Amino acid sequence: MSSKKRHIKDKVSMSKRSRTILTLAQKKELCQKKENNPHLKHIEIANEYGIGESTVSEILKAKDRWLAFEDDSPQKKNLKRECKSYFPQIEEAVSLWAEQAIQDGITFNGHVLQTKVKKLAKLMKIKNFLASDGALNFNKFFRNMN
Repeated sequence: MSSKKRHIKDKVSMSKRSRTILTLAQKKELCQKKENNPHLKHIEIANEYGIGESTVSEILKAKDRWLAFEDDSPQKKNLKRECKSYFPQIEEAVSLWAEQAIQDGITFNGHVLQTKVKKLAKLMKIKNFLASDGALNFNKFFRNMN
């Protein structure tokens, strides 16, 4: 049998593992488990979580990042990836404004929030800021406000 045919046969006979994406909370849990049980082998952890051994290694390489993750709300426990903020100053300012508005009993929607964000960007002298849905993820903002 030629080496090419043998390679194809071997590939077909291997069982495929479905793609598994861990939540950020699961990555944190995995790192904690390894810290608490240093004798655990990567393959044991991989089998427990249904991921590859190399994925376990990659997660453990960034363990400081995952251990620092705050999973203090149900929404955060289900996150599968971190969203980087393009305008952290504006997001912080609008969060403070929204928290105060909620405490004062003021209700607002996405349009009001978007208008406020534009005003804050102008006050902060951030040029070319459009306050589009892509610039600030308004859905994410409202999920995290609950």
